[in-house]
This record gives sequence, structure tokens and C-alpha cells, in this order.
Amino acid sequence: MFDKLLDRLAPEKIKGAAPTTADKSQENFAPNTRIAYKSTLVPTLEQEHKELMAVYWKALAAAQNHKTELTRKLLLKFKEQFVDHLLKENTSLYIYLRKTAKKPSAKQAVTSVKSEMDKIARSIMRFLEEATKADAVYDVVFVDRLTQMGEALTQRIEKEEAYVYPNYRPS
Repeated sequence: MFDKLLDRLAPEKIKGAAPTTADKSQENFAPNTRIAYKSTLVPTLEQEHKELMAVYWKALAAAQNHKTELTRKLLLKFKEQFVDHLLKENTSLYIYLRKTAKKPSAKQAVTSVKSEMDKIARSIMRFLEEATKADAVYDVVFVDRLTQMGEALTQRIEKEEAYVYPNYRPS
């Protein structure tokens, strides 16, 4: 019954509907999802890593030079880019990797790595929530904490690029 309904509602059967141009046989979705493999995803994520680090270094330099408003502005920019990056990774990368893993041990490995990456991301986000408040003080202690955040970010990026991204491929 549903098959007949779906068949009748197919875009090519509806008068005036735009023809579908996508060849469904060429799409490479993770099982039980509509998350498709994208050949541009890893290069995009790697470019975002470079952009995040560039903003981070500018924010650190601004904080070290006691440029309060510039520091806050750069941290807000960093936070926005970081959240966007995490969303992209979580929806396009990690779900795809988990769903396309063939062995239970591979699924567990993806889950474990994602858990570790989430832990690092949460610590960075906690720091950014405090650091971007209007009354945040950018003193020596802050610069030390910002440096630690940069180290955590670098660790996350290095692990993803070395161990996670190479496993992203068509299923």
C-alpha cells in the first residue's frame, strides 16, 4: 500500500514537478541514514582546522598584548567557527563512520574516538563560555588557560587528521 502511494508521489509522476536529476544509484549513503559520502568533506574540515588555528593564534596574541576588545571579538569568532565545525563533523563525519563500520569493533572504535573528541570539545566550549562573557578578564591566568585550550585543540586536530579522517571513505 505504501509502495503504491510512494510510487504515485514520486516527483517524476507529479504533473509540473521538476524532474529529478540525481542518479540515486550513484549516491553513497551510510546505512539507515540520508548521510551521503562527500569527497570534499575531509579537505573542508582540514581547511577549517587551519582557519580555527589562525583565529586562535590571533586571539592569543591579542590577549598577550592586553587588547581586551580584540581578544573578545576573536574569541567570539573562534567560538562561532568551532561550533559550526563541530556540527559538520558530528552530522557528516562521525555518524557516517559509525554507520558504515562493518565490524562491531570498528563501531566501538568510532564511538570511543568520538567520545574522546567530544570530551575535548566540551572543555573548549566551557572555556569559551567564560572567556566570551562581557566581564571576562584577560590577564596572565587567562593567557595560561587560553594556551591550554590551544594545546587541547591541537591535540584534537592532530588525532582527527591522523586517525579519523583517513577512515572516511565511500561505503
